[in-house]
Amino acid sequence: MAGDRHAQSYRRLLEHENVRYLGAIPYEDLPGYLQALDILLLPRISSKASTSSNPLKLVEYLAVGKPIVVDGVPITSDLNRLVYTTNEKITFQDAFRNAMVEVRNPSKSRVRDRQAYALSRTWDERVNRALRSALPTYILSAGANE
Repeated sequence: MAGDRHAQSYRRLLEHENVRYLGAIPYEDLPGYLQALDILLLPRISSKASTSSNPLKLVEYLAVGKPIVVDGVPITSDLNRLVYTTNEKITFQDAFRNAMVEVRNPSKSRVRDRQAYALSRTWDERVNRALRSALPTYILSAGANE
């Protein structure tokens, strides 16, 4: 966080007894921490970089199956039903409240859907998808040169 406004917000946040700053967490320990949370947050400041990104953290969050609040990152239509997003009409607080409704009324099917989406986005699956889309073109163009 940078800037006075963010520093003040951060200090106010840490005043709550249920908020802790843990510092850096080893990557291999991350799944256990994510499982302990009720809602996973992916806030970004909307910018050219964030609007053209496809954060892997979102796939990691989906694998946990918990409700996710996303801000400042464009979400594809296939993800709309799996995450709580902000827009011109829905504030971050609104999206968070909507996620809290799910926390209070858990849906096993939403958990399964999130996890299934994440499983379809593994590195192996990404490579296979890229190869499937590239190989037919390559094979067709290579055959034309013979």
